[in-house]
Amino acid sequence: MVKIRDISESVKKYIKEHYLVLLIIIFLSISQYMIVKEYKALPSPIYGGDLYFQLGATNHVKYGGNPLESSSINGQLPAYFVTYSFLSGNIARILNISALQAEIILSYLTIILSAIIIYILINKLFKNKYLAVACALMYNIPINLVFKYTNLGHQLIILIFLLTIYNFLEKESFKNAILLGVAYGVTGLTHSILFISATFLLGIMLTYYFITRNKQYMQNKEYKHIIENASKYALIILIGVAIALLWWFKPVFYYHGATSLNYNEALLPNFSKLSVQLSNIKIMFSELVNFSSIILIIHTLLVIAGIFFIFITKNNPEKKFITVLFISSILVNLHFLITYNLFSVHFSPSYMTYLLVSPATLLIVAFGIYTASHQIKNRKYVTLSLIALILVLIIVSIPVTLKSNDNQWAQSAKAGLPEYMSGLETYLVKNTNVYDTILSTNEISFAVNGISGRKVMVSRRAQTDPFMDMDRRQIDAAIILYGNNTEKKLELLKKYDVKYIYWDYYWLQSEFQFDNSGKVIGMFDPLLIFKEYKSYTDLDLYGVKYIQDNTWVDPTLRDESVKKFDVVIVSPQNYDNVTNPWKSDLNQYLEEVWSYNQSGQKIAALYKVI
Repeated sequence: MVKIRDISESVKKYIKEHYLVLLIIIFLSISQYMIVKEYKALPSPIYGGDLYFQLGATNHVKYGGNPLESSSINGQLPAYFVTYSFLSGNIARILNISALQAEIILSYLTIILSAIIIYILINKLFKNKYLAVACALMYNIPINLVFKYTNLGHQLIILIFLLTIYNFLEKESFKNAILLGVAYGVTGLTHSILFISATFLLGIMLTYYFITRNKQYMQNKEYKHIIENASKYALIILIGVAIALLWWFKPVFYYHGATSLNYNEALLPNFSKLSVQLSNIKIMFSELVNFSSIILIIHTLLVIAGIFFIFITKNNPEKKFITVLFISSILVNLHFLITYNLFSVHFSPSYMTYLLVSPATLLIVAFGIYTASHQIKNRKYVTLSLIALILVLIIVSIPVTLKSNDNQWAQSAKAGLPEYMSGLETYLVKNTNVYDTILSTNEISFAVNGISGRKVMVSRRAQTDPFMDMDRRQIDAAIILYGNNTEKKLELLKKYDVKYIYWDYYWLQSEFQFDNSGKVIGMFDPLLIFKEYKSYTDLDLYGVKYIQDNTWVDPTLRDESVKKFDVVIVSPQNYDNVTNPWKSDLNQYLEEVWSYNQSGQKIAALYKVI
């Protein structure tokens, strides 16, 4: 029987051996606390900010939504992958706390686990706890708040994946194959580009190691050994794919990878331009060489040292693993040079830089530090030099952490949500179901979903199911709000199960920009349809006015690196008035159930469809 005294002694021994990583975890936790201690909201714009869409996904799960379903639009796939919202939403539900508090807790946990995983991996590779601590600190500073699924992928999931790859290649057991398969599968539920990156990386590395390790068996035609070893590799793929198919089944087998009209082309850089391809190569190299801050200068010098020592040092299993991993990650990142130029397909290399090249580069840095320190004959000075590096990293990170609270969005987070938004959130949580659908403009719908997790009929294209027919929804929303056929409006309200229409003072400005005289001088995010989507003529059929233009689709992607399209834009000429922009025939089917007044003037109202 295990005695409490024995457990206590084991814990004391572990703390004594690994006290430095515990101190680093405390330092990182305090650093995050210094950033978030005054947060009452997210450091992000509420209209269109990625962090608020992620908050909507957390709220979706918190209030009982299925994490494998869209957090914003009923019946669709989740636009932001499910690992983050599953974790954050269940933290919120189990602890009965707000979605924001749950995401802050998850951020703490992610940073702590990130440090631990790096510590374990580097210590396994180099058998040096001081080096492991330095790398754990280096990867996590400046503090990267984990408020989004992409950050979770970079800060934790990819590290677990790399650790399980190393464990398997170090010892090709069925146990390690299963663990690697699970880690691979989780990448498929965490982020689309992370999964694609992991798939390419795994394919290159496993192929290389399998061939080199089974070369003798192949030459001697010892098929029994080959099949036995291959079965472990196959098990990894089978387990990983089985888990990933929880999300990927419909995109692969139902949609056959074909997204909705122009989804990728409108929302991603235009790789047909040489300048865009060169820009993405530059982004990748800036991960390796960057002199824009003290921390990055230190990082750059260590990367250069690591690459230099890769070329001049003797081979060993650790060097081989790091070299194969690093070269594979670079090749994966540069895939577009072949895939786009031959087949017009790419997989967001800038994301691959962040999600794959960045963690792979950490191992190059570790190798550089390790090899350089071993040029010092006195082992005592090796330890002292590593401790000095840790102290330097801590010192230079402190002002960066403190300065992170000076930007616009940090100040917005401290101020909290606008009162009318807080009031709307309270009403929706108390009086509606998480699957109830609300209709408003694209941007306002985005914000409503973010604060409540309630579903919307339309929203920003970039944060919706890439396989959904958004053009049809944009047309039908325009017909409901601005059309001349009441019967058709009621039919569409029923089709999309719209329970509420929400208005606030930002309605007009969320779609168009006006000067002081009321003249339209610009566009933000109006209801918009691709002209090649032939059904846009339904707008004519139901009396909805529109404008034709050649312009960008996403309001935040408007520069020459992004492709323009011929589009149909629902015109501001359709507005009936400022407080009820929709056509007045709709009012007889609406009942005001909540409103907010400021200085005696109504600035927000929620109407129930009756």
